[in-house]
Order: sequence, then C-alpha cells, then structure tokens
Amino acid sequence: MKPQRNLESRILCVAALVFAGCCLAGPAAQAQCTGTGVAGNNAIYCGTATQGSAAYIDASAVTLGSDFCKTLNNIIVANTGVVIDARGLTSQTTCVAGSTPWVQGTGSSPTVTPHAATILLPPGTLTIATTWIIPGSSKLIGEGPGVTTIKAASTFAADGLDSIPAVVEMGSQNTTTPSMCVVNLAGNVDCVGVGVQDLTVDMSSLQSAVYGIYNAASQETSFVDNVNFINVGNSTNSTVGKYAALEVATVTGPSASNSGPYSNLVCTLTSTAYSTTRCVDLLGHTRGIHGMSCYGGGTSAQTAAIYLDSDANSIEDVYVNGFANGIYIGSQGQAPSNVLFNITGGTSITSLINIDSAITSSTSFCPPTVTGGQNVCDLTIMGVGAATGTTAIDDQVTGASLTASGGDGFVGLYMLGDQVGSAATPVQYSRFSTSPRVPTWLFGSGVASGTCTPNGALYSNTSTTGSTLFACINGTWTSIP
Repeated sequence: MKPQRNLESRILCVAALVFAGCCLAGPAAQAQCTGTGVAGNNAIYCGTATQGSAAYIDASAVTLGSDFCKTLNNIIVANTGVVIDARGLTSQTTCVAGSTPWVQGTGSSPTVTPHAATILLPPGTLTIATTWIIPGSSKLIGEGPGVTTIKAASTFAADGLDSIPAVVEMGSQNTTTPSMCVVNLAGNVDCVGVGVQDLTVDMSSLQSAVYGIYNAASQETSFVDNVNFINVGNSTNSTVGKYAALEVATVTGPSASNSGPYSNLVCTLTSTAYSTTRCVDLLGHTRGIHGMSCYGGGTSAQTAAIYLDSDANSIEDVYVNGFANGIYIGSQGQAPSNVLFNITGGTSITSLINIDSAITSSTSFCPPTVTGGQNVCDLTIMGVGAATGTTAIDDQVTGASLTASGGDGFVGLYMLGDQVGSAATPVQYSRFSTSPRVPTWLFGSGVASGTCTPNGALYSNTSTTGSTLFACINGTWTSIP
C-alpha cells in the first residue's frame, strides 16, 4: 500500500505543476510577452517558449551608458512602469552634471523622460551633480541607510527644469515641458506615488543646494521612509535664508497636501551650520512625521529642529537635541489643528516645544471670525519628556512655561484650544493641562470684554488693573466681585 500512496502523491504533484504552468501562461504572464529577449530582462514562459519581460530589468546586464544615470535613463526611455534592479551596477558610481535617471541635459530645456520607474539602488556611495527629480508613481529604494548613499558633488547645481536647489525632488512643478506628473483641471501639477526609502542623503559637499529632499508637488501615497540626512547645512552660501534636510513646501499652484507619512528619519547637522538650518520645514498639510531623531550643533546654534507651520499634521516619536527649540509651531504661518505625541529632548536644548504667538495674516483660523487671530490653536500635545534644565512647553500664546526645574519635565497632556472672545486683545484662549502648575481656565493680562462662549467659562485677569475674575454669562464677559 505504501508504494501506491507514493504514486498517488506523485500524480497529484504533477497535476499541480501542470495547473501552475497553465496559470503562468495565462493573461497575467502573457501581458508581459513581447516576443523578444533583451539583455537584462527576466525570463518568463510565453506559451511555448521563454521570452524576456521588460517589467523587471537587471541594469548590470545591459549596455552601459556614459555614467550611472545615463545607463538608467536608457532603460527608462524604452520602458514605462519598469522595476530597474541596479543593485549589481557597481562599476559606475557617478552622475555628471545634467545627468539624472529621468532628465538629461543642462540648461532650461533639458530632455525629460516622465516614464514611471522603481529603481533599486546599489550599495556604496553614488555621487551626483544635478538634482534628481522623481516623477509620479516612481520610487528610489536603497539597501539601507549607511549602505546606500546619495552624495551631492562639490560641483552640484539645481536642475534646469524647476531650478530647485535640492539633492532629490519629489515630482516637478513644471507644466510647460513634458510633465513629470499629471496636470489637473485647475492647471496645477498633481503627483502621486512618489517614494524615497532606505538610503542616506549626504550634503557634505554642498555649496549651493539648500535641501536634501524637497516636496512641493507630490501628494497622495508619496512618502519618505528610513532615510538618514548627514552633514546638513555644510555650505558657504550665507545669502540663503534657510537650509533643510526635508522641505515640505507650499507654492502657488502645486502642493504636497496629503503626502506622507515621513517616517524613520535621522537628521544630523554640521557643527558650523547656520542658525536657520533645520531638519524639517513642514509648510503643508501631510500625513505627518512618524519617528525622527534630530541632532543640531549646540544649545542655541540653530533656531529649531522642526518648523511646523500648517494644519492637521501629526508629529510623533521624535527626539531632539542641540537646538534652541525642538518643535517650533506657528512662527512662519498659521498652524491650527495639529497633534504632537511622544516628544523627547536632550540636555542641549532650550525649549522642547515652542508655541509661537505670531500673527502672520489678517485672516485667521483661530478662530476665523477674529481679525488678527493667533497662528496656533486647537493644538494637542501628549507625552512630553524634557531633560533637566530645559523647558518642556513654552506657550507664548497664553504665557505658560512648563519647565523641568519647575516640576514639569514630563507633561502627560497639554491642549491649547481656540480664542473664545470676539476681541483680539487680551488673548482669551481655552487651555487644559495635566500640570498642576498652570490654570486650565482662560487667562490674560487685561480686562476681559466682548462676547464669549460657552456660558459658565471663567477668565482670570493677571494684571493689577481692573477686576480679576470674569464669568461668561449670557454670551458676555461679566465681572465677578
């Protein structure tokens, strides 16, 4: 009986293999059949014979171009939606001026190949001389931070398509030349599916580039993950207003709205970086920063590690050291409705979270009906850990300062709400904190006046002039004797 069972098993295995072969020869595989075999193609079964598939190409097996980027460009020109395995392409380690995988040529009108492609980068250091612009539905994937490094050459210059001084640009804002992304009905660039992951961006040789990775045009399903930025801010160009490892920008027309998350990032500044150098400049509504470590040049050498100046972002699992401020909120623009979670800092920092009281626009979201309202409102902060001698939360809107020396090195919850009065001054904000050292009702250095909401709210006047306590009664601030 035992031999019979073995025979039955073999028959079943043969049947399964025949069935699998039919599936492989089915429509999914047949769609890749081109009738030709090109060096570098993977072999697939097409009916009666094997053929090359252009869906996945080994770049080390193709005829090499004049440099690394030209080799990839030759493949991208002939294919779209291709996965290029360049992990074995270790004989070429540079890209000359004007040469990138998707753009070739210097000047204001380079040759553009907007075909989507996913590039698997090799280990080692790849030195590039021109901004790499990644088109929609394309990705750069390295072997890991510290294994694959993209380094800007000392002769590095911005591309001729957008003139954005970045090592890598996610999508292009240009709509006049063959677009790297879709142009929507409003005439604005709309990129999706752009990704950068598992590599290091080395900015040590930069003299003119400002950004490591720049995004002003890529939106849904676009992301940066597991990327280290090193030697940030190493430039002699003191005329540039700021330097950033990651810039999520807002420009007229295109935007980076709904991009992200930007996760598992490490940013290290040079010791001589300018005060305006930062790890992240977050000027657009995104899916947030999830996991980041930022190392500056000293306690007050750089103003802030992360600038948050937009709405509806989440920032979590962040460690900061060596900056005057860790996360600086609302200093450049309006920043309502943000959430911060699990933010910690080292000893070389002044304020871990700084909530600025700036007013940058006559129209405000804080609230919309108040002319000249604050930039920051509806902010939730959870889980803050500040080192000894530093400030956990510096709320310049309400004047609260939660310091480690004062017993607030760890803050479980801090919520800054919205302005509840109709008068712009004094500030009449709602606030709640788990700290027993600050009041969680409204307060300001002046007499409360005007309308209010809701009834029953309290306001404390901290000045020495006028009544000291007010209650919101029938929608109006009323003094309580």
